[in-house]
Amino acid sequence: MPKVNRLAILARVDAGRRLFFSDSLFRNATYLMASTAVMSVLGFFFWVFVAHLYDPADIGVASALIAIATLISNFSLLGLNYGLIRFLSSSKAPSRDINAAAVVVAGMTIFAAAAYALIGTRIGGDIELLEGVWHKFAFIVLMSAVSLNSLTDAVFIANRRGEYHTIGYATFGLVKLILPLLLVPFGSLGIFGAYIMAMLASLIVSYYLMRRGCGYRIRTKPDWTLLKSVRRYTFHNYVGVVLAGLPVQLMPLLIIRHLGAPAVAFFSMAWTMANLLYIVPSAVTQSLLAESSHQPASQQLHIKQTTRLLAQILIPAVIFAVVIAPFLLNIFGKQYSRGGTTIFQIFAIATFFIAINSVSSTILNIRRQTGGIVIAQAVSFIATIISANFLLRYGLTGVGFSMLIGNMASCLCHLLNFSLNRKRNTAQPASMSDASPGNQEMRRL
Repeated sequence: MPKVNRLAILARVDAGRRLFFSDSLFRNATYLMASTAVMSVLGFFFWVFVAHLYDPADIGVASALIAIATLISNFSLLGLNYGLIRFLSSSKAPSRDINAAAVVVAGMTIFAAAAYALIGTRIGGDIELLEGVWHKFAFIVLMSAVSLNSLTDAVFIANRRGEYHTIGYATFGLVKLILPLLLVPFGSLGIFGAYIMAMLASLIVSYYLMRRGCGYRIRTKPDWTLLKSVRRYTFHNYVGVVLAGLPVQLMPLLIIRHLGAPAVAFFSMAWTMANLLYIVPSAVTQSLLAESSHQPASQQLHIKQTTRLLAQILIPAVIFAVVIAPFLLNIFGKQYSRGGTTIFQIFAIATFFIAINSVSSTILNIRRQTGGIVIAQAVSFIATIISANFLLRYGLTGVGFSMLIGNMASCLCHLLNFSLNRKRNTAQPASMSDASPGNQEMRRL
């Protein structure tokens, strides 16, 4: 029996190896999952070190500011990262299109970061890291590294060079792991500074890899043609991403006001661990979008492969995460296990709904029916905020359920959208003009 098991395992490993080298969707999805897995594992040790070296109040303040940095980045991308993934494969001058997107994103980031640095202390609860003029200036300038990093991720995905994506994330994770050990005297500023400097190091490495493996030329003059032609597509994705990120990015501010800074630390630890699960649907569906852009005729096959792969990975992973949650968070300390176990288990269960939303949004992107993404994310945001107002009285458990409700509401919205589209297509007259590819494309747009 052991021999049979060994042969079966070897056969599975060999089948996986052959699939990895023959199927670019699977290969790049694997690299993208490896990217965030590497970053998350290194981030896990980062938070372990931070939890033992810094006070929970310092961690809570730094976590809230990191959430704001992520919010500014998502705001400044304008959906151009999705535009590059979807359309860069058909571009005649990729470097010019990339540079045009980079100029727009950097400019928006500086504007948004400056706005927050000027008024953030008035609306950001107890966050007071940006009191000095030089602190504000450094924050505004270095925030561009956060946004441009996401843009370089899109370039690697569009070029199906997932291995470069992994290298960039590994650089970020390693630098972020080391720096907090040297910045303990600076408290919460040391934690946030480590995050920003790690982003800068990753950006430098990413631009080098883009030049080496993607044919990118940094001195190429920007071309605005592609950005103008896909502005509706990118705008819908932009609004969808901003709405999707708002709950988790604003929640630390709500928690710090109502439950205190230590509760933000417990929330952040639980969310960080849950992202080990969330990387799976994110990576697989990004690979799905890139592959379907390169091979439009195989879209249905790619969707089926994606759904099957997600089910095979997530079902055992979520069950395992729910069971080991108390022991996992205990690594950070007993207070984190007591304060964060339940909300982490709720976040783990939410992975299934996040996967459904990710696949649904990607299908809408492939079909260029991006208005449905905005509607679904708006419903999710409204449901999350409304339920949070009622459930915050139950502490972090209530926060977890409010975010779960938001994801479930988004799934129901996607289901209704697909159902209505199916009925509309079924009832449509099958005339030659209506059935023509041109008219079908116009309806999608």
